[in-house]
Amino acid sequence: MTTSFNLRLPADLKAAVTEQAKRLGVSVNQYIVSMLAQGAGA
Repeated sequence: MTTSFNLRLPADLKAAVTEQAKRLGVSVNQYIVSMLAQGAGA
């Protein structure tokens, strides 16, 4: 099951996240989910 979560990011952080996701070959959503999971210890 998935749910939606709106997130406001500063433009420079969004650019960095977008670049990292692109570099890793994943979507921005997938990258953010991965980072949140790591931070939450999941």
